[in-house]
Amino acid sequence: MGPTVQRLTPVYLVVDVSWSMSTQGKLEAANGIITAVADALRRDPAVARRVRLGLIDFSRDARVRLPLCDLTASGVELPRLRVRNGTSFSAAFATVRQQLEADTAPRDGPGRLGPPTVFFMSDGEPTDDESVWRTAFHSLIAHDSRPAVVPCGIDEAETHVMGSLVHPLTGPARTALFMMADGTAAATAVTAVGEILIASLLRPGNADGRLALPGPAELPAGLRRYEPEEFG
Repeated sequence: MGPTVQRLTPVYLVVDVSWSMSTQGKLEAANGIITAVADALRRDPAVARRVRLGLIDFSRDARVRLPLCDLTASGVELPRLRVRNGTSFSAAFATVRQQLEADTAPRDGPGRLGPPTVFFMSDGEPTDDESVWRTAFHSLIAHDSRPAVVPCGIDEAETHVMGSLVHPLTGPARTALFMMADGTAAATAVTAVGEILIASLLRPGNADGRLALPGPAELPAGLRRYEPEEFG
C-alpha cells in the first residue's frame, strides 16, 4: 500500500480594487486580510499544512496577485493591493475559472486539491453588462472542481446582486452571503470578512470536505449572514 496522500484545502480570496475601495480605509483593511491569514496559519501549523490560498484582485480586469500557495512557506511574498478603474465581475469570474483550470491540472506534488472555496468581496455594483458577468459566473460554478462561492458585500454592494452569487444553495456544501451590517464602518466590515475567512480555515471541514462557515451567532461585529433561502 502506498503512502497516504494529503488532501489540501484550496481557498481563493477575490477582492474588488475599484476606485471606491480607496475610500474609508477599505483598501488598507483589505491589505490587512492576507497578512492576518498568514499570521493565523503560522500559529497553527497543522492547518497551514493543509490550506492553500490564492489572491485575485479585480477592477476593469482581474489579476492573480498570489498563486495558490502555502502562505507560511519561506520565500512567499505577500502582495499589496492597489486601486484601478472599473468593477468587472465577469473578469473576476473568468480569471478564477482560468486559475482553477491551472491549479487542478494533473501534476506531481505532496498533496491533492479538495473542492475549492471562493471568497468574493466587492463594495459596489458591477460595471459590466449583467448578461456577460452572469454567463461568466455560471461558467465558474460549472467547473469540474465544484467550487463553492461565498459572496461578501461591503459598503454600496447590493444585497440582491451579491445574494445571487451564493453557491451552492443546498446540501452539505451550501454557503451563505455576508453583508456589511447597518451602522458599520466600511473598513471594519472588510476586516470582519478576513475574520470570517480565518475562522473558516481553523474550523473542522464539513461533510463535503470543504470549509465550514461560522454561523450567525459566531460572526464578528460588522457583518450580517444571509441564508440561501432568503433569496429564493
